[in-house]
Amino acid sequence: MKILKLVIFCLFSVTSLSGCLPHTELDEQAIVEAVGIDYADGEYEVTVQYFNMEGTGGSSPIDSTKANVVNISGKGESVSTALNSASVKCGKSFMYGITSVIVMGREALKQDILKTLSFAESYYQSNTSVLVAAADGKASDILAVKFKDGIISIEHLKMLLNNSQSYGLIGNVTVIELLREQRRSYAGTILPVLSVSDGGETTDDGKNVLLTGGMLLSGKRYISDISLSDMSGIQLLRKNPQNTLVSVDSDNEKVSVTIYNIKAEIKHSFSEGKLRFEIDMRADGKYTDSQLVDKDLTFSSKIEAMCAEALNNRIQKALSTTVTASGCDSCGLKYRISSSDYRLWRSISENFGDFLREAEFSISTDIDIDRFGIIH
Repeated sequence: MKILKLVIFCLFSVTSLSGCLPHTELDEQAIVEAVGIDYADGEYEVTVQYFNMEGTGGSSPIDSTKANVVNISGKGESVSTALNSASVKCGKSFMYGITSVIVMGREALKQDILKTLSFAESYYQSNTSVLVAAADGKASDILAVKFKDGIISIEHLKMLLNNSQSYGLIGNVTVIELLREQRRSYAGTILPVLSVSDGGETTDDGKNVLLTGGMLLSGKRYISDISLSDMSGIQLLRKNPQNTLVSVDSDNEKVSVTIYNIKAEIKHSFSEGKLRFEIDMRADGKYTDSQLVDKDLTFSSKIEAMCAEALNNRIQKALSTTVTASGCDSCGLKYRISSSDYRLWRSISENFGDFLREAEFSISTDIDIDRFGIIH
């Protein structure tokens, strides 16, 4: 009898709860693929790109004649209120579970990044692994470009970012990484910058989106622009660096070498109130032009030295642009110190940014080129 009463009670509880749980039918939701965030005149303006259930693409054989995505905008004092405004306009609630990219305009990045992106933490259905990129101008201009390739337009931007990372140009940043880093006063987060240009062959409007550089964030907001070369130099010092390309001039001949198997050992010391870092980098190389395979060993030795010098200069400039110029830990130096000398880290952590501005770096690089390796 006790068991029967327990079963009846459980069944009653379940049937009672099922009618109270909040839910939204699928046709009442807009599946968000990307979010653009801009700021002007004291308020945020968002551009929400969501999947069009009535269209499956642009011009591929499986596509219908209707666009596969729809852009809708909204304004508000916060990003959350702006998103709510856009939701009211389209008559659907937004579902962020498969959002791929958040693009932030230049002016939006000058605001408090923790406040701006707080919606990504508060929305229970958000995708915390969504990539974050910057727009050289307005984020809405980036999302307005409609690419023909891919099932949905935003796939092109995601592939652009991932491909650039595989070549060692940038390091992709997820929204959760960005929020975590910017809670530290000395943090230095570098976002890839996207720009709209003319000459797009894979778009409907003749426009294209290019990766043109990076933006350095520290103290919860934008502080400076950096070049693609500086971004690449920083990536060489991060964990598990990707391949990179080095071009040098030898006797009026342009020689390009792909650098791979990159390993950077960074040792630190502290004396007279100053941090010093010794960077020892070793890597392999392959000529990227097959016509160079007939060169002798003397030529390869010369190119190895030139490539090593080029990489040293790239890294040194990247460090001076980010670490020493702004006191930003753009390449994870905090982890290298704290993991091996926690007592030192405790003594300098409170003013770590000031120590980084005065830090000294010495760099040595050894490149071993396989002169018979060819990359087609």
